[in-house]
Amino acid sequence: MLTDPRHLHWDACLNVRDLGGFPTRGGGTTRRHALVRADNLCRLTAHGRSAMLRHGVRTAIDLREPGEYRIEYEPFDRPELDTIDRVEIPLLTRAFRRGWPSGLDGHEVDLLCLETCGDAIATVFAAFAVAPPGGVVLYCHAGKERTGFASALILELAGVDRATIAREHALSDEHLAPLYAAWLDAEPDPEERQRLRNGLKVKADQMELTLAALDELYGGIEQYLLDCGLERSDIDAVRARLVE
Repeated sequence: MLTDPRHLHWDACLNVRDLGGFPTRGGGTTRRHALVRADNLCRLTAHGRSAMLRHGVRTAIDLREPGEYRIEYEPFDRPELDTIDRVEIPLLTRAFRRGWPSGLDGHEVDLLCLETCGDAIATVFAAFAVAPPGGVVLYCHAGKERTGFASALILELAGVDRATIAREHALSDEHLAPLYAAWLDAEPDPEERQRLRNGLKVKADQMELTLAALDELYGGIEQYLLDCGLERSDIDAVRARLVE
């Protein structure tokens, strides 16, 4: 039984969590209802869409690639969601795709993303900084890799302890267990099924390794964002929006 107090029950989504309630190094706490991470919002039922609205979400940042939009229906075309602004920011760039060989583990994928997706990452932070009043939800397909990576960077900027960020990141495996089971059941080849099984789970120390590398290679999250073109005012706005 899942006992994560931040887990939000948005019907038909599996991996939705409010990123509020985490202590920060500056003595504050991340604000509840400010930032939510989620899997594909196309899965939402009418009850799920109502739950998202009741939670106060007014901006949805879609990290998927344009080719993914056509796979499932678009929930934001529905009139009950016309108060929510959807912002399209594909996180994975062409440079990332060109440099992505098979066999990379999760930490290595994170490093490649830091190297090749800086403009997109800065755009995500800027969108969060300037979003209208109300909550913001980040989402992709499973809400695990792209969404997890972006969420971890935002929590790092907020000053959340890295061990806490890593534990929060790894929680997706718990919530996505039914989806993993469906993927494995749909794979007929035993060897491919085992390869898939081995690759699904997040390593517990993945995000701590990634954030340590961010320090070593780029001088930390703030310097990285500045070098990627984010304005200092947007960095301050993200912190002000997320930390109380």
